[in-house]
Amino acid sequence: TALMQLAAYADQLDRLGAPRSGRVELLLGDGTTSTHAVSDLMPVFRLRRQRLRALIADRDIAAGVDAAPIGWGDDRGELRIVACGRCATCDAEVVA
Repeated sequence: TALMQLAAYADQLDRLGAPRSGRVELLLGDGTTSTHAVSDLMPVFRLRRQRLRALIADRDIAAGVDAAPIGWGDDRGELRIVACGRCATCDAEVVA
């Protein structure tokens, strides 16, 4: 998630036409630095942003805050929301 945040920053700098480095650095909890090429991060960032936009578009906006959340197995729109079954979020949702 931290790398996606850094990719979002790079994307915004690109949109503004601001110069930026071709790499990002992430300071880890143990004090070491993890360095990554922005070009490696952007394809994943763009896919995730596209999916988020699709989730927003598929939501029942007219119902406002009273609308039910999009649940697992929801068949609205093209996304057909399903659990990946591998991440901590899916584990929690399966238990719920």
